[in-house]
Amino acid sequence: MINPYYISKLDESSKKSFDIYTNQWQSIFKYIRKQYEKMNLDKRINKHNFTVFDVLYHKSKYSEISELIYLGNIINVNQNYELIKTYFEKSRQHVIDEHNNEKYDLIIEFGSGWGTNIFYYISKNIDTKIISCEYTYTGVETQQFIKDKYYPNSKLEIYQFDFNNSDDFFNKISNMKYSNVLITTFWAIEQVYMLSESFLDNLIKYFPKFKIYFLEPVGWQISNDGHMKMKSEKKNTYYYNENLYSLICKYQSNGKIKINKIILDYFYPNVKYNCGTLIEISSVNYKD
Repeated sequence: MINPYYISKLDESSKKSFDIYTNQWQSIFKYIRKQYEKMNLDKRINKHNFTVFDVLYHKSKYSEISELIYLGNIINVNQNYELIKTYFEKSRQHVIDEHNNEKYDLIIEFGSGWGTNIFYYISKNIDTKIISCEYTYTGVETQQFIKDKYYPNSKLEIYQFDFNNSDDFFNKISNMKYSNVLITTFWAIEQVYMLSESFLDNLIKYFPKFKIYFLEPVGWQISNDGHMKMKSEKKNTYYYNENLYSLICKYQSNGKIKINKIILDYFYPNVKYNCGTLIEISSVNYKD
């Protein structure tokens, strides 16, 4: 059972915003689960074509996209479903490339939703232990259903997870010993208004060597020149995360992590809102 998620610094409006956001995704994940219960996807999965479009967004708003952002450029996709899907997969490619190097003994995605990225990686035959962490109980249930039905032998473990109450998760995995860990978040921290330092503290404590890819709509925290600049004017309405960039800068200044790469406007299928910025950080002892 999920515990209520409230950060002490939030006012009532931001709590209400988070609750609305969470309830919306609870409903979406429940819908996706129903679709999987009705469909036979074995052939589709065997073709390694397991993407979010196959269930939820086919013939929906993403099929109506005219332009998207990729590596800071506005791309004209003319409502072409296959072309849009191609750019979605390109946006994941940096993670796939890392996996193909076979140098990690654990991969974690925090805020994994219904598992669209997790199962995409598994469908690419990545033979690495994977941990999926998701806040919503319908997301966790949907992932468990898909794993049990389609990937029962995969090296996947699924946990409920709260960014600002992460001790419980890390205590559960405290006996697991991993020498090199790859971590990702994809638009997962966006509604965590103030990310707790304890999240980074736990990563540093339990994973002596790690690399993290944050793909989050935080470009406005870094620069006013990118596509996210409008969000800086609206952040108090949408309660977007306000401290991811300042937090990792603080930890780098204190010698606790390294910031390796920042790519503003890395990807999003909408030229106006929510564009993801890619931030790569690592433990101080990490070397490619």
